[in-house]
Amino acid sequence: MGSIIVKCRSGYAGNGKVCGLDSDNDGHPDDHLSCIEWGCRKDNCKLVPNSNQGNFDLDDLGDDCDPDKDNDGILDSLDNCIFETRKEQTDSDGDKIGDVCDNCINSYNPDQKNTDGDSMGDTCDSDIDNDGIANNFDNCPYIPNSNQDDLDTDMIGNACDNCLSTYNNDQMDINMNRVGDFCEFGGDSDGDSIIGSLDNCPLFANADQSDIDGDGEGDECDGDRDGDGIINEKDNCQYMKNELQTDLNESYQQISMIEIYRQTSMVRILQTDFKGDTVGDDCEDDGDVDGVPDTNDTCRYNPHISKTSFLKYFTVNLDPLCSQKPVWKVKENGGEVEQTSQETLMPALLIGEQTYGAIKYSGTWFVKDKDANDFIGLVFGYVSNQRFYLVMWKRKTSNIGNSHFITGIRGLAIKVVDVTFGQSPLYKEYLYDTFETSSYLWLDPDMKPWEPGLSYRWYLIHKPSFGYIRLTVYRGNTLMTDSGAIYDSTITGGRVGVFQYGNFSTLWSYLQVECLEHRDTALYFDGKDDYVALGSLNDLKITGSFTFEAWVKLDSMEPFSNNPILCTMERDICLSADSQNIIATYRNATLSVPNILTENNWHSIVLKYDNEDLVLELFINDSYKTSISLLHEGLQEDRSISDHVVIYLGRDLDYFLKGTLDNVRIYGIAVPSTKILDPIKQTSLYVQVMQMYANVEFKMEEQKNTNILHNTGILNITAELSGNPEFVECHHDAKEFNQIQP
Repeated sequence: MGSIIVKCRSGYAGNGKVCGLDSDNDGHPDDHLSCIEWGCRKDNCKLVPNSNQGNFDLDDLGDDCDPDKDNDGILDSLDNCIFETRKEQTDSDGDKIGDVCDNCINSYNPDQKNTDGDSMGDTCDSDIDNDGIANNFDNCPYIPNSNQDDLDTDMIGNACDNCLSTYNNDQMDINMNRVGDFCEFGGDSDGDSIIGSLDNCPLFANADQSDIDGDGEGDECDGDRDGDGIINEKDNCQYMKNELQTDLNESYQQISMIEIYRQTSMVRILQTDFKGDTVGDDCEDDGDVDGVPDTNDTCRYNPHISKTSFLKYFTVNLDPLCSQKPVWKVKENGGEVEQTSQETLMPALLIGEQTYGAIKYSGTWFVKDKDANDFIGLVFGYVSNQRFYLVMWKRKTSNIGNSHFITGIRGLAIKVVDVTFGQSPLYKEYLYDTFETSSYLWLDPDMKPWEPGLSYRWYLIHKPSFGYIRLTVYRGNTLMTDSGAIYDSTITGGRVGVFQYGNFSTLWSYLQVECLEHRDTALYFDGKDDYVALGSLNDLKITGSFTFEAWVKLDSMEPFSNNPILCTMERDICLSADSQNIIATYRNATLSVPNILTENNWHSIVLKYDNEDLVLELFINDSYKTSISLLHEGLQEDRSISDHVVIYLGRDLDYFLKGTLDNVRIYGIAVPSTKILDPIKQTSLYVQVMQMYANVEFKMEEQKNTNILHNTGILNITAELSGNPEFVECHHDAKEFNQIQP
């Protein structure tokens, strides 16, 4: 919370203050730097990405670029034990792993999988998970569970049961979403890609399912995340218990720490704040109090995630008829993944177990094989084998097999996979065919290929609540391609992973997933003296037509209450909520929709004036409600009002709003009705219109101690808060998702 994270730009490595060239984009500089952190050491494989810097024989070359890793005089290409210095090459079970290093000497196991990390591979280990229960009697043979608890008595232990409270001995999960088919029900009402029956916040999007206090209620919908009895809005450490809301600001800074220890034996629950910045000292530099400083924490507000690791993963083989399966290897630090088979032609995914919401996902691609041709890539937003986002990069244009019409075009692409089939031979053609354009979100117009022997660093940003996606790819420190902003709301969070479709080995190095904080807040007006002056019509560039848009939640529906939302002082232009009614005025023309509002619920309201047709229209909750022609109101000769009239949020001359506003937008055009009525299956269309034409957009996501609203529209203006409007958590995204994706 109080830390500033400084990083070297792409193509460089170091501690953020000292940076040096990083030719292979693996987080380690080509030469030693004058700093002591891990990322300051000279790269032991300068041209091959190896973020873990493994070096078995402790020579000058890292394992990933050392032709003789164990220094036994036998090249790795001829050595069946590349990490054993003995020259003995006997291989009793014919799995191409020499007896000297084979963890199952007499059992064929080329993958050498060893779940419990002992000396015996899973294939020949009588207790694979080392929990003291023999495999034949263990109800979770791959997950330690010595208690053998089995809530639904289906002989599958709680620790590994994909339907914890529903009998399903077969553990069938056809769509591979990690939820058993027998208990997959309830839909996804909040749009976070978590099945409702398993969602710890079924009404609020929280793909990461974080639950700090372990009360079964996810942090996103828990009014007291840390369970210390202090509501989040008042808690200066929301992610750790500190019951005594003491705030030692500047007047207390002279008190020594010794004196504070004398004053209380409960220092860890005292809400001290020596900096006086509204952030408790206990969480100043470690926001989620997980023991990892914010500067090193990939998810600063989730104590269950502090680093990126693919050590817990599952694989998805998309074509079950393909006989040769990929061979995956996750290196010991969990930050590197390798597919080693040069014979498989199966489109395949390796997916990490952790689910995410908004993320920045980065990694480095590297392929050695000079004859490699087909696809490398990455996966994000993985929900099931039927729904995920896919980044694909092809080296050369070619047809699949003997086909003359199924063609994969070289270059980068972003694809949304949303199909009715799961694992199926259909995937081979579906993914290969570039001309199957319905699922493509973006194709690189320059069609730049990847080349073997070179490292490429990608950065993928996904903000599901906005439907925002952006991909950038670097070679060294040179930007190769930038997708720009892409908007799609088909999938709203999920798992991440890697993708390959081709018969060559591929390395994904320096994998990092950074959680992006999304504070779903809105601005609360107290009905007494709170308001925001947005500027004059001239400032807002409104010269004729206009569209006003806002999300509104009122505290109460008291009779005769007047709640100005967007108004001038004299209500020459005004959008207001009066009791349960929406009232819109333009000069002396008035529109009214009665009995439409409900207490403490969010409503989307749009007022549009078309200066060409002289029509005033009102839309509520993305439905057309009413309109009026100004030709019948005597205004046809006077289509405008003074340019100097000021538009206000939350007030007019006589009244102040008592309620909450979010996502306020003002357009200097009459937005086409089709864009108002049909954002609706694709948020992307709506957001793109907003980006192109919204003069003003206030997302209400400022920090709580600010008195300025920052405009993300096209005009370079800000707005100052008057009175004391308060930024409050609103969980408005769930309401908007339900409206956009009913």
